[in-house]
Order: sequence, then C-alpha cells, then structure tokens
Amino acid sequence: HRAFVLGGRGTLLGDAFREWGGRRAALVHIEWRTPVPFFRLRAGPARTPGTVTLAPYTALGWTAEALPFTPWQATPPGTRVTLGLGAEWLGLFRLEAGYGVQSRQLHVAFDVTRD
Repeated sequence: HRAFVLGGRGTLLGDAFREWGGRRAALVHIEWRTPVPFFRLRAGPARTPGTVTLAPYTALGWTAEALPFTPWQATPPGTRVTLGLGAEWLGLFRLEAGYGVQSRQLHVAFDVTRD
C-alpha cells in the first residue's frame, strides 16, 4: 500500500506542498546548469569562488489512482508543469523559484545541502 505525493519543494515547486498523490506517479526534472560571475568573499587567506551556478529548469509531474482517506488527489488529466530558476552557491546553498503553469502560482524555496 504505497503512496506517492507531488507538490512543493523537491518535486513541483509551482504547486502547493503535497497537493497531488496516488498509487502511481511520474516526475521528470530537467535542469541546465551554468556558472556566472559572482563577487568573492574573503576571510583572511581564504576566499570564495567568483562564480554562482544558475540553473533554469522544468519539472513535469503526474499522479494517478488516488488513495481514499488521504488529503491529496490524483492530478487532473494531463501533466503538471513547473518552470523555474535556481541559484546555487558553493554547492551548499540553493535559492529556487518555481512557477506552476496550471496553478499560476510562484513559490520560492531555500535549501542548505540539498542532497
């Protein structure tokens, strides 16, 4: 009796947290990462790199076979789409914004050590 949930940070940032769920699910996250110039911070002899990684992305998600007595529902026919942009610094901090194409909502998330 397994359930999968989608929505919110880590899945479909443009939708509400755990808005979608069911016995079956699919999630695809496509991201293009590129370094861009960024200011350096110095602390004595140490300093940070002069780049930050920008990562525009698209996330596509789908669920089916909703479970009774759970707060989430299966996605309506079709796939949920989130378009977003992440900014990662030092491979440690990530600020991310995602716009839900169907929900028309923008959500922001901040993570430390994402993995």
